[in-house]
This record gives sequence, structure tokens and C-alpha cells, in this order.
Amino acid sequence: MNSGFITTKRVVNQIGVHQRFDVAAYRMIEQFLPTGAFPTIKDIIHFEGFNGPDGLKIKSSGVNEPSHLYDPVSDTGDAAMHIANHYAGLVDRLKNGDMIRAAFEAAWMAHYICDGLTPAHHWPLEERLAEAAALSPASLKRGDTTKFAGTMVRVKKNWAVYGVKGHLSTHFYFETGIAFALLIFPIRPVFQDEDFVRARKLGPLGYFKAEALDISELHLYERFYKEGWNNDIAAAIKNKIAPQTARAIGLIWLLALYEAGEQLIRTDDELYHREHGKVVYRKTD
Repeated sequence: MNSGFITTKRVVNQIGVHQRFDVAAYRMIEQFLPTGAFPTIKDIIHFEGFNGPDGLKIKSSGVNEPSHLYDPVSDTGDAAMHIANHYAGLVDRLKNGDMIRAAFEAAWMAHYICDGLTPAHHWPLEERLAEAAALSPASLKRGDTTKFAGTMVRVKKNWAVYGVKGHLSTHFYFETGIAFALLIFPIRPVFQDEDFVRARKLGPLGYFKAEALDISELHLYERFYKEGWNNDIAAAIKNKIAPQTARAIGLIWLLALYEAGEQLIRTDDELYHREHGKVVYRKTD
């Protein structure tokens, strides 16, 4: 997903997809946040762009870059691991009242949640790139001469990666389409009590995985690969995936706050208490 990069030295948060998801998620839960108990959105956004996971691609390109992929069907990929690690860090920092470090953990966790729910990140991109890199003269059809074998291999490698249906070019076009669509259409997640109850029952990682699997079952990336952008795919991004992703970020932030001690309780000893029709937080003793 786009993180607002204009150049290698400039980031515009207003056009960064990750920043827009963070803002939408924060607005959804802001009314439930006790004063000073959670980082501000300004501090969270500070840890996106150059200070976020995508910034590593510029600061140390090709060196220890974390993977952002996750396959919900096989439950493989590093994004889930990063979410779990940053969630644990967020809970710990919230307990200790370290809002700057908590902002870092919240931002990086949100980044991996967003990527892990993006259809393009469900595709085994790294595996396909490795296959393209492994092409050799022996993989060419019989009849290719040794003189041209090296050139043909380079052409095939470049086409597999950057061609019309290349692995990186398709990934780029899909995410660019999402970025443009979300500049036009606002992201509007809706908080519902039952969603928080479900998220709490599943736990942060279980909830993320369930949401990722739900999105993967739409097969949007596979459809995009075959059909390109069309109204159906664009509508699914706008009406389902965008609000679902922002809601997941917001709810998992709330789960961390809940686990850190800011508990939602109700007079019947369930999750929350309603006052004047509004869910409010109360600390437990």
C-alpha cells in the first residue's frame, strides 16, 4: 500500500493510504478513548511514511526488509507475526504510559494489518519473484542457441516481473488503483458492539486472520489479474474492503487498550456499560 511517498525525501500524509486508514480507524474509536490513555493520531501518523515499515525500503533497501505478505488460506506469511509482536509491544507500552513508543507500536501494527487485509498481499509475490529470478538458459525451449540464451533469460525475467501481467507491475497497478479510489471516496468504518465482542472472543490475531480470510474469498486480486479494473472490483474495495480494514485496525487498537487495563464493563458484568446511549470506558480497580 502507498505510504504517501512523493520522492525519497518527501511524504504527503494526506495521500498516503496507510495514513488514511489510520485516521479513519482513529475517528471510529476516538469517542471511546479516555484522555491520555492512547496515543494521538498525530503521533501515530508520525510513525508512517519514512518512519514506518515502508521507509525501510529507502533507508536500507534489500537489507532485512520485513515481509508484508499473508496468505489467509494456508495461514502463512510474516504479516501475522509482525501484528502479534507489535500488539504485544503496544499493550506493554500502554500499561507503562509510554505514549511515544505506543504510537510507534500502534502505527506499525496498523501497517501490517492493512497490508495483511489487502488482496494483493495474499498473492505469493515473493515466491513468484524468486521463481523468476531462478530462470536460467536450461529453462528455455529447445532450439535456443547458447549465443542468445543469456539475452533470452534476461528478457523472460524482466517480462515475468515488469511485463503487462508481471508480478510487480500487477501488484503496483492494483495498489495504485486502490490509492486513487480512496482519494475520491472517504473511508467510513462503523463501530458496532457485536464486532468488538467478536474481536475480543477471537483475540487480535484470530480476528485479523478471520477478516483476511473473509476478504480473500472474494478473489479480487485473481479477478483483477484477468479482468483489470472494473466497477465490481472498485465497488468491493470502496464498500467492503476499505471500511473493513479500517474497522479492524480500530478494533485491534481497542483490544490492546482493553488488555492494558482500560476495560469496557457493563452492570451485568459483560464487556461495556451504556450511559445515555453511548459506550464509555471505565477502569477496573
